[in-house]
Amino acid sequence: LVSTMPPLAAQLSIPDAKGSETPELYWITRGAYGPGAESALGLVCFKLAQGLAPFAQVLHLSLVPGGDDWKETFAAVVHACRQYLLTNLPIAKIRVTLLCTLDDGKNVDKEVEVAWKEDHFKWFQLTQTAGGARGQVMNRNR
Repeated sequence: LVSTMPPLAAQLSIPDAKGSETPELYWITRGAYGPGAESALGLVCFKLAQGLAPFAQVLHLSLVPGGDDWKETFAAVVHACRQYLLTNLPIAKIRVTLLCTLDDGKNVDKEVEVAWKEDHFKWFQLTQTAGGARGQVMNRNR
């Protein structure tokens, strides 16, 4: 992961109204490529949050379009993000919200859910946004 923003230490003193930190954006790259959309596989955005224990909330994770092996690449990216967050941040867990598909609004994309479950994320709770979108919060302890 290659940061697109100032280091985390510079942001730790800027909580938002809910006690969460400023979101961080990282390009997902393969190998030692430099930052930038030209060489990126995708983008991840997360923020630190305080609950009973500090955790990272993954706000966005996407891959650039292309290739038939997106499921394998996505699973590898989930693993790399989890490894990076737990290694480099003072957190006890990671949470991600998988939004329900637009088809029926009741089920998450099973192929995406499998990638998170394979990396030992477990169901935590259901959630609903102010706009009515439903989601499933997945949690992974340290």
